[in-house]
Amino acid sequence: MIEGLPRIEDAKLSPAQTRVALLILRGHSNLECANQLFVTEKTIKFHASAIYYTCGVRSRSELIAKYLPAKLQEELKAAKALSEAERLEKERIFNEMTAELYARQNTLPRGTNGR
Repeated sequence: MIEGLPRIEDAKLSPAQTRVALLILRGHSNLECANQLFVTEKTIKFHASAIYYTCGVRSRSELIAKYLPAKLQEELKAAKALSEAERLEKERIFNEMTAELYARQNTLPRGTNGR
């Protein structure tokens, strides 16, 4: 335990709520939590509301601020930014490949591409 920070495991949460809270603290979205725990996203939202109430916070951000050290919060933000950058790079590559494919189709003689 880091000095001065409460532990989510010490909050009076059910085992299911504790599992959800730990995933939230690791930066997972509701959908990612649902997929990992094999439940619906609505179930995760229900647990999240109960977690916020029990822990005395109003949001995911407040939960993270209360239970995650500042250094880890910064690392989590950096990881999310990297993930977003990776997603944008994959999207850029996909768009380039799509544009190249359409360019090739438009240069084919009539009738060779199914028209």
